[in-house]
Amino acid sequence: MNIAWDKAKDEVFRENTAQAIQEQLERLDNQAEKYQKRWIWELFQNALDAAPQGAGIEIRLRLRGDFEFGHNGAPFSANDILHLVFHGSTKREKEDSIGRYGTGFLTTHVISKKVRVSGSLETEQAFDFLLDRTGTTSRELASAMEFSEQRLRESVDRNITPDHRWTSFEYGLSSEAQSVVRQTLLDVRAIAPIVLVFNPRIEKLEITDDKSCVFSVRREKVTETIALATVDMIADEEKTCHFVVVEKGDVAVMVPLSPLGDGLAIGIVEGLPKLFVAFPLVGTETLPIPFIVNCPKAKPTPDRNGLYLDAEPTADNSRNKAFLESAWGLYADVVNWAAQRGLEEPQRLAKFSCAPDFEWLDRTWFDELVVNLLQTAIVRTPLVRVGGGQKRPPTEVIFPDPPVPEVRDDFRDIMEAFHGSIVPDSSVARKWEVIVSAWSVLPDFASVGIKTENLASVAVRVSSCGTKTALQRILDSRGSSVGNQEFLNALCDLLLRSGAGTTFEKIPLLPNQLGSFKLRKSLKRDDSLDEELKDIAHELSLPVRDGLLDGGMSDQVQDLLNPYGQENLIATLLRNCGIQATLRLSDSQYSDTNAKFFGWLVRNHRMDEVKSFPVISARDETPQLVDPKDQLILPAALWTADLKVFADLFPDRNILSDIYAAVLGPADGQWLEENGFLVREPLRTEIRNLSRGDLESLLDKPLSAEQEEKEHAIVDVEVVDLCFLTSKDRGILDTVRSSRLKGTRFLLFLFDYLIPNCAGAMEYTSVNCACGETHSIHRALWLPPIKDRQWVNVRKGHYGPPTAQNLARLWRDEPSLGRKLENDFVMTFLQRIGVSASEILMNLSGGDDRAMQKALVSLLNAAGNNSDQLLRLAEVLTSDPELIEEFEERKLRRERNRLNQELGALVETVFRSLFQSPEVSDLGLRIERTGRGSDFAIENDLVEGWSGVVVQR
Repeated sequence: MNIAWDKAKDEVFRENTAQAIQEQLERLDNQAEKYQKRWIWELFQNALDAAPQGAGIEIRLRLRGDFEFGHNGAPFSANDILHLVFHGSTKREKEDSIGRYGTGFLTTHVISKKVRVSGSLETEQAFDFLLDRTGTTSRELASAMEFSEQRLRESVDRNITPDHRWTSFEYGLSSEAQSVVRQTLLDVRAIAPIVLVFNPRIEKLEITDDKSCVFSVRREKVTETIALATVDMIADEEKTCHFVVVEKGDVAVMVPLSPLGDGLAIGIVEGLPKLFVAFPLVGTETLPIPFIVNCPKAKPTPDRNGLYLDAEPTADNSRNKAFLESAWGLYADVVNWAAQRGLEEPQRLAKFSCAPDFEWLDRTWFDELVVNLLQTAIVRTPLVRVGGGQKRPPTEVIFPDPPVPEVRDDFRDIMEAFHGSIVPDSSVARKWEVIVSAWSVLPDFASVGIKTENLASVAVRVSSCGTKTALQRILDSRGSSVGNQEFLNALCDLLLRSGAGTTFEKIPLLPNQLGSFKLRKSLKRDDSLDEELKDIAHELSLPVRDGLLDGGMSDQVQDLLNPYGQENLIATLLRNCGIQATLRLSDSQYSDTNAKFFGWLVRNHRMDEVKSFPVISARDETPQLVDPKDQLILPAALWTADLKVFADLFPDRNILSDIYAAVLGPADGQWLEENGFLVREPLRTEIRNLSRGDLESLLDKPLSAEQEEKEHAIVDVEVVDLCFLTSKDRGILDTVRSSRLKGTRFLLFLFDYLIPNCAGAMEYTSVNCACGETHSIHRALWLPPIKDRQWVNVRKGHYGPPTAQNLARLWRDEPSLGRKLENDFVMTFLQRIGVSASEILMNLSGGDDRAMQKALVSLLNAAGNNSDQLLRLAEVLTSDPELIEEFEERKLRRERNRLNQELGALVETVFRSLFQSPEVSDLGLRIERTGRGSDFAIENDLVEGWSGVVVQR
């Protein structure tokens, strides 16, 4: 019976423990944001509590994918390590333990439910095990803890050599948890100097993440009770922090100091936790006191976000209040010391206000404490700089009257802008305005003896300006150096911090992006909208900026408004752009806006929106929207020069308008092509599979009867095709057959662009076919349609295929085409479409075909049927056309010579006949030719001394 009862009791304890842990883990999950700022300090507390008596401790934090927290404290007792596993604490019985009041080690599970724990035991043994607190139910969690205990025992039994120096907690992190830890380490870096000053037993702190840093502390006594502490942070760049510290008993008060010139100034405590119990009580950052208090023996709230300081007369409240009252007295010593030393920024020592609404704080007690300090120390100490550089007590100065302490700097700007020079010196007036405004809400403030000025009407006055421009004129007239944007942020910040956020609902005070003041309900938050998109909206007559809060307003003001996100704006613009496309397509202003929006979408890789965008085609007379189902091509203005001249051959409905040329860069065109929206140029080289039908149009010779019976297919062959060539109703072939002029231009397109850019595709190459044979094909897919279709305009309404006779008609209309026949690639093209160049020439002759054939045969005979000779002859005639004229002149001279020779021969015959007659022969005369084509000599035997007569021929 006793055994059963003991077993039941153990089971109850087990379930209760698991349930308690489950509840705490659920609270961590539900309030993760809160605990993400606090978990690290639980580890610090454990480390400090583990420091050997009378000795210091070193702590290291490492983020290298996983997170490791290590310290060189004392070894664990068996109870300590089991309490860690089963969520208990041996610290509650230790009066000097810092962590006895905390939410405990469980808080660290906000970053991971699994922790590898390693370290040493007091028994000279070591452990290294995985502490697992996963599980969706308390029963699963109980099993996980028991398994963790089992792993603990097994690790101890393995006789691991103990590392007497370091205890380590290693957390496996998700990517989200890594972000949390990385932010936590940034926070630790900011607070670490204070932690080390308040905890001298922490001799060294090392933090390693993206960069490593090490903290150490030096102290210097300046009075009996006051010390200066210096914290050195060694990282990429060394950084030093200074503090003035007063300690008495179990209370320490700290004020940060900051370097200023060659001296020191009072530092800033805003954003830092004001209360420490050795480590920061996260959540006390807004406690309105200008110093930091450390009470190691004070009792914090369970969530460590404050101290028990409420109005209930409990021992914890009374003890904690005594600590804080002692701290107030120590702070008065700091104020007197700082004033005597002449430290700069002394007004920071007076930054008090009424108690905040912390559930753990007795506000009445706190306010009375503040008023008493003001009366006895602050307002009687010369802390306010006035004209001439003198310093006077606050009771001798007039201050503005802000409503709550959170307004600080902005309220000074408001008062200075609307009331001119204030009594405090301009270098400190704003700071003191904020301070005294904070004082003014304290109970019995009148007894402090401060004169203030009211802020109530400032918001109304600013609203009455109507615009930021008018507000700026007022600020300028008062000699203020504050701009309207800074002023408005300060004012809005003031209203929000003072709880007067409803002012935005009552008066137009928030500036829109056009500079006019509006009610809150009239505005939305600009959720990182692209400025270019807003310009586009304006051009589309959408007053987006009128309804958007000025982007210069602070984040907290931005957060008051519902967001207007970029996705919403894009959808609105796309819808309106489409609507206006039906109404304003011919409007140049709309076209420019359309292009800007399209360019933005492309640059930002918004393909879904690009596909539904009202894209304008290249039609000049009547702009037209492209059909999104059509194949599109870049604007003609972006084409290469050799292609651009033939833009008229392409279907303008498929060409993007040139309005897009200015907004599309090379990378944009490539992105659009890669995503299948358009092509950058019509000539496409692709890897395709060819069917039997494709193959038959590319073969160098038809399939044989035997081959016809087989299946044919070719895979992965590189081919070249021409976009838009055969597009239905408006393809290039449909376009060019509309007129002979278009046909002629198409030939020029073929010869000047298409063929030079893909001549190799017309050559036959061997490919392997599914039939098991090798076929010889060309790879120019654009050739078969050109060969087979009737695209040559023969006469009006009649079209024919590209025969030699039909092509000659086009050739005849364009003289420059004649020389194209000399190009090898053109000859290859003609061969592929079954046309002979000689046939084209024959048809170009315009005369009797037989005469042309005779002329060609004569040329061949003259050249000895040698083609090279014919080419040289053509080259000579082409390079020197004057040779024809020279040939004609030589031919004419030869004809004249022939006629002269015939005439000479006739004369010679006549002369011979004459001298051979009896009448002349009897006279003794004779004739003799002395040379061809030369002279005749006549001799007379009857005449003495007569040498003859020369007759010139």
